[in-house]
Amino acid sequence: MAHDHDRLAPYEERLNDLWERMVRAIGIHTVNVLMERAIYQAAQKHPELALIQRSDEGLSFGAFEQAVAGQPEEQIAATFDDLSSELLLILARLLGREMAERLAAELQARTAQETQAIAEEAAR
Repeated sequence: MAHDHDRLAPYEERLNDLWERMVRAIGIHTVNVLMERAIYQAAQKHPELALIQRSDEGLSFGAFEQAVAGQPEEQIAATFDDLSSELLLILARLLGREMAERLAAELQARTAQETQAIAEEAAR
């Protein structure tokens, strides 16, 4: 299980980072509602996303981690990408395209940095 947690950590950290940025921008109650909607939408394709717990303290991934244990890395990446895309689409509708694009660019930059770090570590 620790291996699965390590494997999921970068995806969970990115989602938590996006969560925190949204909370600072629009408040916890609004973020809870938006995240619930995004999870509902993305769970149509990835039902295990419904296991992510949300509260005013943030996101909890315990049950989700158990559900995706053993799934290929590509499938896990697609699951988180779909959830992030749903969330950014909802934000674009509510807050305007500019803010959603800024959040998306920040998320993409962080993803690129993590991907490069993983590739460098694998090359060692």
